[in-house]
Amino acid sequence: MNGENYRNEILYIIFAQKKIITIVTLSVFCCCLLLYLFLPRKYEASGLILLRGKTMLPAPGSVFKEQRRLLPVKKEDIYSEQQLLYSRELMTRVLQRESADQGDTDDYDQQARAFALLSRITATVIPGTNLIDIRLTGRDPEKTAKLLDTIMEEYLRYRATVFQPSGTVDFLDRRSKSIAQQLRRKEHMLIEIMEQAQSSDPAREIQTNLALKQNLESERHRLNNELLELRAKIGRLAQPATAMANQQQAPDDPQLAALLNRQAQLRVEMNRLLRVYQPGSQAIVLLKEEQRATAKALKAQLASHRSLLREKERTIREKIQNIEKKIKELNSSNLELRRQQVAQDRIRAEIHQLEEAVRTISRSRQEAQLKKAASTGELTSLVSIAQKAQISPGPVFPSPLLIYLGLLGGPLLGLSLGFVVEFLDHRFKRAVDVERVSNLPVLFSLPDK
Repeated sequence: MNGENYRNEILYIIFAQKKIITIVTLSVFCCCLLLYLFLPRKYEASGLILLRGKTMLPAPGSVFKEQRRLLPVKKEDIYSEQQLLYSRELMTRVLQRESADQGDTDDYDQQARAFALLSRITATVIPGTNLIDIRLTGRDPEKTAKLLDTIMEEYLRYRATVFQPSGTVDFLDRRSKSIAQQLRRKEHMLIEIMEQAQSSDPAREIQTNLALKQNLESERHRLNNELLELRAKIGRLAQPATAMANQQQAPDDPQLAALLNRQAQLRVEMNRLLRVYQPGSQAIVLLKEEQRATAKALKAQLASHRSLLREKERTIREKIQNIEKKIKELNSSNLELRRQQVAQDRIRAEIHQLEEAVRTISRSRQEAQLKKAASTGELTSLVSIAQKAQISPGPVFPSPLLIYLGLLGGPLLGLSLGFVVEFLDHRFKRAVDVERVSNLPVLFSLPDK
């Protein structure tokens, strides 16, 4: 029952919107028919290019023509040939050949026409073969076929100029001489840099300087420690004699140590005698005289020892300054040696590149000589025209499928538009619509007319 209701609903919508469906269907079909009848016809010419070999090389151990061999064709080679067919230079050559009799020399017009011609040509590789299918579209079938033949012929000539340019051997000879001159100049520059730096191996000298710098830094560290100890000794000498005598560390000077010990002994002796004798006694007076003499000698010895230590301090400071000066000189020398090393490495790298270029040019020259020895027919035989241009039986555009598209697309579009209009129309058009919305029975209805 539900299926029958749905079918009735669809039929109702079709009959309700038959005017829109009919108009849209006829409009689409008429548009497709008019396009098919009045659009300009385009024809297609097709041709085939066969790639037989990549390049020609001599057989091992011989350079004779009879022993030459062809390398197998790879996908990259076919792709390269395909890109040559899409080159703007090839299209320009074709147009120049076509317009040679007309005397057209407008470069801007030639470039615009070359781009237009590129948009009309397609080159595809036939899977599993070494064939390239070339297709060209145009309004005039005969001119299109003739133009495609011209494109394939010019392609063979253009390919010959790309893979075997004239004057290659002479150009490589001139290039080899130029690079040899550059190589000699670079070698002369390297010798000058070595003579200026007076070193053929800056890296080794830098390592030697770094080792010497490390030794100097160790010596400077030792002298700084010695200087600190010396200043501490000088500071201790500036203390009173009693304080010096109480210190555990004895002075380096034996005489000074003996005087300090004697002064300490006299002090102990004075304390002992004061417990026995009166301060004005003869023993006390004599002991005081000896104390004064010992203090005077100690003062003189302290001044002499302090002067000696200060002289030693000045000597150590001079040594430290000389070491720091030598370290700065080593740093400057290492910096200069590093510059010289960078310059030498750069020139050596340039020399290596020039030597590689010389070897590459030498190999290219040998190959160019071998190609030059080959005849033009051999080069042409690598790529040949397998099929000349052929015209399609009928126009490829507009296609008859356009009419079928109108026949099928028109009704589909009309039905779709009719269903959309019916879906958006919320008016009551049938008694069933009123009953479905109000849930009340319909007693009677009046026709529109």
